[in-house]
Amino acid sequence: MKPVRNSKNNKDLSKNFNLLKNQLKISNRVKKVIYAMSGGVDSSVAAALLKRDGFNVIGVFMKLWPEKYFSLAAQRTVKNVCSQLGIPFLVF
Repeated sequence: MKPVRNSKNNKDLSKNFNLLKNQLKISNRVKKVIYAMSGGVDSSVAAALLKRDGFNVIGVFMKLWPEKYFSLAAQRTVKNVCSQLGIPFLVF
């Protein structure tokens, strides 16, 4: 996966990731993270960063609407990202 550069959202992504990481580190007992992924860059990068920082990440794609309203391409993207990261992939 290539990093996204020169995006005006990089600062927001970094800020949001640091907030998430700090919340998870409140308790040293948190080892496993079940992370909902959309198939977009933000959730994919956040999952990679969580794994990099030592969390046991499980990627989850949730079908919240009937099939005609969600993207099968997004589901495939999440599956591929999870495979590349070497993390489990679940669909609900």
